[in-house]
Amino acid sequence: MHTVIRTYRCPPEVIVEGCPRLGDLEATMRQIRGFVAYSFLETADGLTTITMAVDEAGTDRSMELAISWVKQNLPQTGASLGVPEVTRGENSIAATRWAIA
Repeated sequence: MHTVIRTYRCPPEVIVEGCPRLGDLEATMRQIRGFVAYSFLETADGLTTITMAVDEAGTDRSMELAISWVKQNLPQTGASLGVPEVTRGENSIAATRWAIA
């Protein structure tokens, strides 16, 4: 399994504009061949996204789709995202618990 983490330093307006459209972003990421998981994190100084796929081709595709999604869905604030800090690599372990008791 392969993971890519994209960290953006951006103003809060990006999140305000993007949050109502996150369902569309989720649907976009689920189209990726080999999709495993996607997370969108609001941070103190911007946002971070995490994509997991069965292989690097899937995480590469997620980055292409993310760029396209921003251009189409964040017309007012998307340009302020800039270039993300990208961390990527093969998973040594991926433990999840999807159902919260």
